[in-house]
Amino acid sequence: MLLLLLGVCLTACNDTEASLMNKGRDSRLIGAWLLVETPGREVLSGDKAIVFEVNGACYGFHFKGVKRVFYTENNNRLFVFVYGDDNHQSSLIRSFYYLLSADKLYLWSSEEDMLKRNYNASQTYYKPADLILNS
Repeated sequence: MLLLLLGVCLTACNDTEASLMNKGRDSRLIGAWLLVETPGREVLSGDKAIVFEVNGACYGFHFKGVKRVFYTENNNRLFVFVYGDDNHQSSLIRSFYYLLSADKLYLWSSEEDMLKRNYNASQTYYKPADLILNS
């Protein structure tokens, strides 16, 4: 019975990963982004740089977990699926609202702040020029 349960769990995890890898992604996010630090605002080290890969993997963010996969909806909603570590942490999905403008990426936790273009409530990232040229 235990082996059957383990097999079902492993299959479900693989199904989740396969379905996440097939979700849509805004290709404009692909690449490395560095945080524009705001004086007086504390930033966790995991948030200082984020990377989005073509295959859906993403790095950075301060969330605990063993692996991250991203997908987008409507060219303004970013989802980051964070895989748990099997023993101590469950998998979870974090969501953001985003706007891309030239070489800047703005991330908000609320749709209202995004719609109002409340840049003071956003985390702002930039794509370094040498990375833009090599993209």
